[in-house]
Amino acid sequence: MKSPDSSEVPAFRPAVLLDRMGGDRDLCRQTITLFIEDSAKIVKLIRSSVASGNAEESRRMIHALRGASANVEAFALALLAADAEQAAERGDLEEAGWALPKIERARAKFIHAFREFDTPISDTR
Repeated sequence: MKSPDSSEVPAFRPAVLLDRMGGDRDLCRQTITLFIEDSAKIVKLIRSSVASGNAEESRRMIHALRGASANVEAFALALLAADAEQAAERGDLEEAGWALPKIERARAKFIHAFREFDTPISDTR
């Protein structure tokens, strides 16, 4: 089952995350900062496991990325990872590999959206 096109879903749902974290922006910032660092490492591990033909390791790493993405409301990224995870579960590493550039773009869009959210708006009065 294919998820919606990632351009049709938000890269980041800050209101949902803030609500879940009791409105604590500092906690959101800390959590997302860790996610950004960890997700970069996970994507590298996914790329390596796909290249080596290890479907189970690919599935495991993609699953980790999907869960972490969902936890920080990186909605488009979580949906793309879910599709890639299903491909890896079927042993279709070609499809999982084709998903990696989309995953990387969704991650970059999430980071951009987070930075926009995290940057205070200047008082222009």
